[in-house]
Amino acid sequence: MLHGVGLRNAASQLMNEGFSTLYRGIYPPLFQKTISTSLMFGTYDAIQKPLLESNLNSRLAKVIAALVAGTAEATLTPFERVQTLLQNNHYNKNFINMRHAIKVIATDYSVSEFYRGLTPILLRNGPSNISFFLLREAANSYIVIPPTPNTPNT
Repeated sequence: MLHGVGLRNAASQLMNEGFSTLYRGIYPPLFQKTISTSLMFGTYDAIQKPLLESNLNSRLAKVIAALVAGTAEATLTPFERVQTLLQNNHYNKNFINMRHAIKVIATDYSVSEFYRGLTPILLRNGPSNISFFLLREAANSYIVIPPTPNTPNT
């Protein structure tokens, strides 16, 4: 039982709404995650390297690089906005799919509608990226990867 809905009621709801409604908001996070991971690591490395070369404190360089990487990820806010609209039952009749939602928002609203919720996303991304990169470094220092034997050139 999830959200107080029994199995029979859930199956009935699924039959009434259709199976496609169950996964309406799945494409935006799939697209976002693919781009987001590359953007996060790429930005982090691109920012951290010159900071370290300028003899900035190592930990501070990592914090700044992680914060900038989190801010760069926030450029993907439109994917989260579309996902939210597609997963909200209130908008089932307004949007057919991801492409339709993007088209309606772009034509009927301003670009700022895509970035609704940007502030909470920035407040989430910065601290979470800082935590991720600092904890990742700490975890990597405890993981010992055995050396691989050198293979002779043939």
